[in-house]
Amino acid sequence: MKKTTIVLAAVIMILVALPGIAQEARRIEQLSDSPTVPQFEQDIAVRLRLVDVTATDSSGKYVTDLKADEFKVFVNGREVQVRTFDSYFPGATVGIAEGQPVEAEMPAAGVPRASMPERRIVLFFDQSYSSFRGLKNAKEAAIEFVRRSLSPGDQVMVVAYDMSLKVHQVFTHDRDAVAMAIERIKFGFSNNPSGGAAFRGENPHNIRIYLQALQKLALYLESFRGRKTFVMLSEGFDERIARYSIPQYMRETYEAFNDANCTIFSLDVRGLYAGGSGGSAFVDINRSRARHDTLSIFAVETGGTFFRGSNDIEELLLRIDDDISHYYVLGFYIEEEHDGRFREVKIETTRPGVRLRYRDGYFAPKPFDKLNKDERTVNLEEGFNRNSPSSDMDAKFAVNIYPRSDGSAVGTVSVEAVIDGELAPEYEMLGFIHNNEDELLDAFHKVFTFSSMPEVKVFRHTEPVLLQPGENVIRVVLRDNRDGRRAYDFLLARMPELGDSFYASTIAFAAPREEVVSASGASVRSLKNQYRVAQQEIADPLSPISRLGLEPGVTSEIERSSDATVILRVVGMGDSDGPPQLAATYNLRTSDGTSINLKERDFSVYPVTGANAAIIVSKLDLRDVPAGEYTMLARIDDAAAGKTVGQRAQVILR
Repeated sequence: MKKTTIVLAAVIMILVALPGIAQEARRIEQLSDSPTVPQFEQDIAVRLRLVDVTATDSSGKYVTDLKADEFKVFVNGREVQVRTFDSYFPGATVGIAEGQPVEAEMPAAGVPRASMPERRIVLFFDQSYSSFRGLKNAKEAAIEFVRRSLSPGDQVMVVAYDMSLKVHQVFTHDRDAVAMAIERIKFGFSNNPSGGAAFRGENPHNIRIYLQALQKLALYLESFRGRKTFVMLSEGFDERIARYSIPQYMRETYEAFNDANCTIFSLDVRGLYAGGSGGSAFVDINRSRARHDTLSIFAVETGGTFFRGSNDIEELLLRIDDDISHYYVLGFYIEEEHDGRFREVKIETTRPGVRLRYRDGYFAPKPFDKLNKDERTVNLEEGFNRNSPSSDMDAKFAVNIYPRSDGSAVGTVSVEAVIDGELAPEYEMLGFIHNNEDELLDAFHKVFTFSSMPEVKVFRHTEPVLLQPGENVIRVVLRDNRDGRRAYDFLLARMPELGDSFYASTIAFAAPREEVVSASGASVRSLKNQYRVAQQEIADPLSPISRLGLEPGVTSEIERSSDATVILRVVGMGDSDGPPQLAATYNLRTSDGTSINLKERDFSVYPVTGANAAIIVSKLDLRDVPAGEYTMLARIDDAAAGKTVGQRAQVILR
């Protein structure tokens, strides 16, 4: 029995081949069954490693009363100290090492369960390497299992493969949605009712494509913290074909699942089968054994279990549910080089007669300059699954809203980063925009390359994105491709329903232009297509004032100068043949209600061609205002239509 270790990582993969998977991958949440760990593993020498262990006695019964001092952990033959210890069992408590009892919870099936971390279960239906009968039984059993046996906190994902990978349901708590997704899975060309026992896709080329698809799926699953369970419902392909033709793909596949902290439980959905008659029986038995070997390898090498020879698939699913509800988590700190090499893990217990199951090791992280293309993509997207900003580089982000007359809006996502080092910078920027229904609205992915080191010390870029009325969430990351440092942020853009009303955007403060280099000085490469986002041609909302060199900054901290510049966009003005007849007044309010009227030195209106909108630029004299934190109130009047609108923003005067 192979053993398993958890490679703890918080990384994300948005799969090109999996339409619809992106929105779940970029949810703003942190799902962890572990203590807080360093966020950027490339830059640390000492890190916390977690290993989950299943313990049974000689009869296969779970052993649930082991203590931390009854375990010994060895990494590459050297014993390491167990520093954290948790146990997760039905009716047990977690955080044993800290002595913090946790109340038990009742799952749907009525069995007491500990307050366990949210479980993520992937149901994988293998259409290419399953018979019609096997796939039919698997679907029926899985639907019953989902409806009757899962705990309320469980999240389930439904994936199928029929010569290509398709996600039918991203991770969700909704059991009805999961059951409907399973129902939607059709019988493929290799498992139609009239098909023979031999699968048409069972050749080295198709098996390689199959394994590569699984590797991509594992990369996606790596984005979610904590352990994941991958239930492979299949009859397997002939392991002898893979062993002699493409053995490295088998190894790379289960290593990818190990890296994702994802345990594979494989089920032979064919069930009990009598085999052929005469000479064909021997051939059929050997073919079945070879396919069983494939399913067994995936399970054993990832610390799971292979189940065979049963017509009761639902019962096997219940056994898996039981298994992933009984485990210990051992944590140890280890100092290691980031060389990408394998670290062998061995765990022993001092209690006689107890058997342990875990993965047998993990791969250390690679340095950034050794990552391949796919690994760099994962590295860039790492952090999108956290619920708070994080950074190991000096960078800031901001979003501003500019409404359009059709009720939608354009936002500008601004980034500002300090240029360090001696090499010419290369920045890679990636962002995803969702509405309040968590639907993907827009995305951007650009690389900015400079041919020489700029004389200035700050890089700045403003990217227009599409927004919808309501709440919009923008997930954005900037990476310095010279050394792999990254900065993540989660920006919230709220826009009310516009209708025919007069509306002004959020107040934006113009960024100072001294010591700044923009994307106009770089070679820009757009990679948006790889995320399969509908291509949006979005006009830059700041284009009317771009010739002035004005753009919104990334902070609400402004100098108390004589020409502090404020930028707003208004929409829904009165109809007029001439230029808009707008006026603006501004004041500041302190926390105790004191109001300070501001002196306006200049006021300019720039109509937006083809829209009932305009950009307003005001220059304010703030020299006599004391430094501090204020609420800025702006009042915009449309003299022609007799309309008035207000906006406010928090501002810090320095």
